[in-house]
Amino acid sequence: MPGKNNSSAFSLIEIMVALMIVVMMATIAVPQFTKLIPGRDRKKFLASFESMIVFAKHNAEVTGKIHKILFDTRERLVAVEITTGGSDQRGQLQSVPIKQAPIKTRITIPRSLEFRHFVIEGVDEFAQGVRKEVWFYVIPDGMVQDVRIAMVDVKDLVKGRSRPLSLEINPFNGRLKVYDEITK
Repeated sequence: MPGKNNSSAFSLIEIMVALMIVVMMATIAVPQFTKLIPGRDRKKFLASFESMIVFAKHNAEVTGKIHKILFDTRERLVAVEITTGGSDQRGQLQSVPIKQAPIKTRITIPRSLEFRHFVIEGVDEFAQGVRKEVWFYVIPDGMVQDVRIAMVDVKDLVKGRSRPLSLEINPFNGRLKVYDEITK
């Protein structure tokens, strides 16, 4: 027939619909794939943990109060608290959570991380088994207690074994040094 185009091309609407479907599928799939990346949760936790320590160091210097970094191993939480000046019946400094801060003052410990040693000032707090709570202090002059933490990431395998790592907190600047082996 004259004047009728019999080409078999895609219309602009068909191309746009196909593109929309691809974008929607990518929106669903990409976040699922990033969860599969080994060590992703560990790296995110370590970055948040280091920020927490640096914040506690700065806040201790500004407020003149001792800060406590508390690990609740059963609830799998790490929190920054500020001391109130009093002591409990065991002689431990009383502290309360920090309510307003420019960073998260409570972070979740990923399920993939399992603690092996938690050494504070040369004493392994896990020597008698994993304790429910372990903490260390940041004092007003900005110093952090000497802390070394050994753990494994059970989701990140190296040669068929859980990835070992050790954390060492610099007592002067609060920065983390991460080692790919367990040290005590």
